[in-house]
Amino acid sequence: MLGACAIAAQAADYVEPRRTVSNPEINGSSGLVASWFHRGVFFTHNDGSDARIFAFDDLGRPRGTWLLEGLRGHDFEEMASAISPAEQKLFLADTGNNRRPERRRPDVFHLHLLNAPQPRAVGEGLKAGIIKAGEIVTIPFRYEGPRQDCEAIAIDSVRSQILLINKVPRDAPKDSGSLTNVYALNYGAVMRAASLGKGLGGEVNVFEAMKLVNGMPPLPEQITAMDIAPDGSKAVIQTYDDAYEFDFDTDWKTTLSKPYSRKIPVKVEPTGHPKDYTFREAICYGRDGKSLFITRELSSWEIENTNHRTPLWQIR
Repeated sequence: MLGACAIAAQAADYVEPRRTVSNPEINGSSGLVASWFHRGVFFTHNDGSDARIFAFDDLGRPRGTWLLEGLRGHDFEEMASAISPAEQKLFLADTGNNRRPERRRPDVFHLHLLNAPQPRAVGEGLKAGIIKAGEIVTIPFRYEGPRQDCEAIAIDSVRSQILLINKVPRDAPKDSGSLTNVYALNYGAVMRAASLGKGLGGEVNVFEAMKLVNGMPPLPEQITAMDIAPDGSKAVIQTYDDAYEFDFDTDWKTTLSKPYSRKIPVKVEPTGHPKDYTFREAICYGRDGKSLFITRELSSWEIENTNHRTPLWQIR
């Protein structure tokens, strides 16, 4: 069935969505995580300051909405996942460059850590819940060097690393010195600090994201999302156009200092935006570590002029 759909899609020059997500509150999907314990379920969040996470399944049905109590977001741009045999942790990344209003500490960004919630039963997915402030730990960090705009974060649960890749401005002059860098946080140290934290607002020291790669080999478009396969064997980077996969080699510094292993073309429907922006800002591996799923933000034109819902694509 999927093969037949793919052949038909090639004729139209773009891949039909696997499903559309029926929850209209999901209109800016900017991070995507596959549930480790609930087959076919995904978690996402909206871009910006919306302090909620959502669950939906691969049939597009809503499976939960949760308000993060007491959390005031600045610019949520990405969601990452850490898995173990007993639990799945979600990291909601407040790492964007929306400066209106400016951050209280301009050079400090935040990862908000919580246990993945239990998805609701089919038919009850629009019921709102609350994740209590005491169940959320905020990890502040700053970058080695100047502040960065970051929309791509992933966690290697095998090697206990958190990777971040900055987003270079589209209009940055080539001679400006603006580089796409890879930064790393020590996952073990972050988790130890989290275990000592007192929930939202708890006293956790500011970490430093150390520069791991100074200047990745450039990709054709801006980097908007990232994920690492559950077994740590590869990473995928989403751009506004296509996705690029990197097979692990020795360590992540070595891996991401080399050209990508393969390009994964992403031909999806147009957004209707006057400037033809694609808004592809979320990607994740499936539980099998091979399949790849993406969503995108809805354009303001779509939100204002159509009843469009967030699409979910399986691009591999």
